[in-house]
Amino acid sequence: MTPTHRKPTVTIVVSHLVPVLGIERAALDLAAELVTHADVTFVCLGDDAPRAERLWADVSVLGTPLRGRQRLASLWRARRLRGLSTDAVVLAGPWAAIPSLAALGRKPGMRVIVWEHSFDSEKLASSRSLRLLRTAARRLYGRADAVVAVSSSLARDLDGWLHLPVVTVIPNIVALPASGERESVPAAAEQPEPISQLVSIGSLTTTKNHQLAIRALLHLPEDVSLDILGDGPLRASLEALIVELGLKGRVHLRGYVQDAVSDMTPGTILVHPALGETFGLVLFEAASRHCPVVVLDRSAMRDAVPTFVPGARTEDDPAAFAAAITAVAAAPPSADEFAAADELRRLHYDSSRITSAWSDMLLGSSHHRRPEA
Repeated sequence: MTPTHRKPTVTIVVSHLVPVLGIERAALDLAAELVTHADVTFVCLGDDAPRAERLWADVSVLGTPLRGRQRLASLWRARRLRGLSTDAVVLAGPWAAIPSLAALGRKPGMRVIVWEHSFDSEKLASSRSLRLLRTAARRLYGRADAVVAVSSSLARDLDGWLHLPVVTVIPNIVALPASGERESVPAAAEQPEPISQLVSIGSLTTTKNHQLAIRALLHLPEDVSLDILGDGPLRASLEALIVELGLKGRVHLRGYVQDAVSDMTPGTILVHPALGETFGLVLFEAASRHCPVVVLDRSAMRDAVPTFVPGARTEDDPAAFAAAITAVAAAPPSADEFAAADELRRLHYDSSRITSAWSDMLLGSSHHRRPEA
């Protein structure tokens, strides 16, 4: 008889899968690519089980959703991971990695990878909770077999305080055109249209900095409106700011919208005033729709815009942000510029190369390979 080879197993541990934000989207996209190489399962430390199970067939949910200080309960829930039987485990983000590493320790025969998405220096400066998590990460990340960062800028920041022999850079998987083909998107107008619609996507937190986009409206024509897609702890304070500035008819807090970028059409400008980003997946999604972006000149956004994502970078100032929006609207990227960026993303973020790097990291012997990002 011909011997059969067991398919290797990979478990991705996440804080949650619902709602699907940056880390969750990246994890689901990676799992979808890895299934050709391994049996992939998810473990959620806290989630809405029925909704999580609709996102991935093989998922274990260890308890109800955890938010804010409730997340401390993940330290106790993670002890159930000691019973894991898998060839490799990926700990996605610090809220999954820190409790899991505290519970797991070193387990013979199981490779443990920290997949780091969070500790950008700019984000740390604006988030006390991240700074507290960094203290724990400094103690615990060394227990993993390897640490993977989603961008070179994040790897540089980690190198500054983590002091590990190597942090491997493997970028996130992004939507790409096939070789030689352009993205299938609605055609943009031949002549630039006046600014009318701005969209900002992200959680309502200090780091996402939506107040900057709101204040920028004071420097733009009165017919310009802003839709903010996302939810979070700053909703009430942003609502108060909108009223205070007299912008109630121009700014709309739409709440969380799944696949928000899919409804954007060329001519819409994605404004992304985040104080820091480790990758900026939403920027790449906007580029796939041929929508220009306006971002701050910081962290991973500095590497992405405009080379891979057409648009403009600017400063953390309402007038400067508004001026960048006006400039992009007056001279939007051309079809050729979008096509060139499409091709660069296809070459640089090729999913087969990214999947191969992950396969080597998780299952192969090339544990210290460092693909460019």
